[in-house]
Amino acid sequence: ACPSNCTCTKSTALSKSTMVDCSFGLLTELPLFMPRGDLHIDLSFNSISMLDDRDYLIRAMGFNISNNEISHVNSGAVTLLQNVVYLDLSFNQLSAIPQSFEDTLFNKTASIVLSGNKWKCSCDNVWMGEWFHTNSHLIS
Repeated sequence: ACPSNCTCTKSTALSKSTMVDCSFGLLTELPLFMPRGDLHIDLSFNSISMLDDRDYLIRAMGFNISNNEISHVNSGAVTLLQNVVYLDLSFNQLSAIPQSFEDTLFNKTASIVLSGNKWKCSCDNVWMGEWFHTNSHLIS
């Protein structure tokens, strides 16, 4: 059940996860489905403009959606990504992230990459600066 324009490789390691490589796949939205089990998803270098919530995101251990055109992140997607140990949203069109980031308990060893976005400084986003500072050990 590998999505179109993607390559799926089952891990032989103990983790029993599947690497789903959809990079450079000319995608404009998140795939509707993914294989079963734990996932490491690479959607980098596509033309995806929105990070929607998809049921499979709860099974994502790694999620790379860098170098897309993402300008909006659905708060439900953030909640579903709570199990990631690696999240890369770098080099998109983000000016803000949903406040659900503040409430999501990411793994203490998680790595979250947010560089290369043009963050908007506004009163509505004051919480982001505080969240970036509090979670500086996770964020690059």
